[in-house]
Amino acid sequence: MYNTLAEARVQRAILLFWGKPMDIPRLVIAEERTGYVPVGVILAAALKQRGYRIRLFSSHRDERVIRLLELLTSQRCYHLDLDCLGNVARLRALFQAASGQSDLSLVLSPLGEMGRGGRFVLDDHTLRLVDALESPILPVMGGDTSAFVTAGRSAKVFEALPKGRVVSFMFVGVPNPREYQLLDRELGRRCPVMSLGYLPRDFLREMPPMDQLCSSPVPSLAVGLKTLSARLQSMEHQLLWPAFGALATQEPKWREAEMPQELSSRPMVAVLKHHSLSLSSGNAEALLSAMGCSLVPVPVEGGALPDRFDLLLVPHGPAHLGLLELLDNRGLCESLARAFLSRPVLADGGGAMLMGRSILSRGGVMKALSLLPYDSVPFDGEGAMESRVVRALEDGPLLNKGDVALGIRSPWSGFTRARDREGAWQVEYPKGGVEGMDGWSLGKGICSSLRLELWSCVGRVRRWLS
Repeated sequence: MYNTLAEARVQRAILLFWGKPMDIPRLVIAEERTGYVPVGVILAAALKQRGYRIRLFSSHRDERVIRLLELLTSQRCYHLDLDCLGNVARLRALFQAASGQSDLSLVLSPLGEMGRGGRFVLDDHTLRLVDALESPILPVMGGDTSAFVTAGRSAKVFEALPKGRVVSFMFVGVPNPREYQLLDRELGRRCPVMSLGYLPRDFLREMPPMDQLCSSPVPSLAVGLKTLSARLQSMEHQLLWPAFGALATQEPKWREAEMPQELSSRPMVAVLKHHSLSLSSGNAEALLSAMGCSLVPVPVEGGALPDRFDLLLVPHGPAHLGLLELLDNRGLCESLARAFLSRPVLADGGGAMLMGRSILSRGGVMKALSLLPYDSVPFDGEGAMESRVVRALEDGPLLNKGDVALGIRSPWSGFTRARDREGAWQVEYPKGGVEGMDGWSLGKGICSSLRLELWSCVGRVRRWLS
């Protein structure tokens, strides 16, 4: 109860400015760059097996982390990238939309690496992310060197990270329990923090190639990693398991973000589902759900579009790996062609390859659906996601002339080349300079080799669905 009307008005003004406090436990798990599968992936699966209700996020620029998280936990992972979202307000809105009250939100992020002169170079994006989410951070350090060297490197990380954010460390690759005891003692001498435990060397796994991750619904390598996570969760004294929930509630309650307004029409969104379309993360779905949309999955193999829907999403991924299954479903192919003429459709990233004339893969030329006048070339090799700026040069279904949106150039979306006409969007680098043209429209549908970040153009999405 407020004693006076003035106190009530002050409290209401504070809530309007700072946002209503919410209970969203959160923890950033930041690992040194190693070239192995991030142990945070195995840890997240183990925490779920131990009964934790978790929500998953990744800020890694490697899309394989998103795919691995979803494979091992059988739930959606969301991609947090300030450069692609554009500002902190959008990042916080996405995080809130994808989080759950009282669920443990785990954010996997790169920590950085040792630079010249023995100085540890922290990942700038992770620092900005920790600040935006007001989250504690759990550094995961490689422990395959001597205890003295590892403790010294950990102390440099502790000094470089924001004060008060680090309350514990975790180690991976420690050769034996005796070495960990020395490491724990040496760390306690250098930093006022504790260690949650360590993972032995045999928990390190090489990062698999993308074509193995997306070539089947449950790749064989995922079975091996699930077995590894089951082994970890059964190791009762290897880690201080209760500490994860305690660390996540260390920071003040979450200040409610400004969310998109719901659409009164409650649109229905059909989402094409296939293991070759599995790299988009859940960002677009989180936005559409926050706007009041209902999501209907449409499997490529044997599936059909619903009789009534208001938007069709063809997600991002190495779509050429699933082209043959799509072509076998003739009814779905025909309804996809009709959908472009009558309803909003978004095929972005690798999903756009399906809508062009052909796909030039290592196995030869594959005929696609031929709905739009471009050919696609899948990327052959590994690489990181990079942010891009999209500027519309003419009016279209989603963006009008002069509108700007943000997106991601993924190594797994390949690139498109048009024979007859260029796209309607100019693609620019974030720091200036033009990369090329993109964005082809047909009816109310749009295709782009970029993975569009719909949170960067919420108003245009509302207009499109209206």
